Amino acid sequence: RLMAAPHAAFGFAHMAQLLRLLPERDPHEGLYVTMGAILDALEDVGAAGMLMARFELAMLQELGFGLELESCAATGGRNDLAYVSPKSGRAVSRLAGDPYAERLFILPTFLVGAAAPPSPEDVEAAFRITGHFLAVRALEPRGLGFSPARASFISAWRRSAGQDRETS
Repeated sequence: RLMAAPHAAFGFAHMAQLLRLLPERDPHEGLYVTMGAILDALEDVGAAGMLMARFELAMLQELGFGLELESCAATGGRNDLAYVSPKSGRAVSRLAGDPYAERLFILPTFLVGAAAPPSPEDVEAAFRITGHFLAVRALEPRGLGFSPARASFISAWRRSAGQDRETS
């Protein structure tokens, strides 16, 4: 099933590249279970983008670079979180972040537990966040970059998601 959908095949290759960042023989049971669930649903274009963004977020956590998205870095509050600081990786509320919005990432609600399915724009926003932090904190310090599989996954996902919207 994974090989039948281009986005799924590229997604599998991208996840494999990220898994190579983990220490060898170091167990990551939670990530193993998460990856199994993702692989079971990856061919579903409606879920694929969201699942891959959440996998990248989980990888950041496993690598010790988890983002803090539960409360505002400026106020400590938990309401109306709308942005992520590209420096600290912490959430920022709309009120505290609006004056600096052009320098912050938009925080898609599905990354903080919203039940509604994310829009393609929300998934794209999530990829900007996870891509930035994976590159800056995990890949570049090791002299690495993303494999072409990530860009190919996102491109194939966009095409498939666009086709799904046209037919629905």
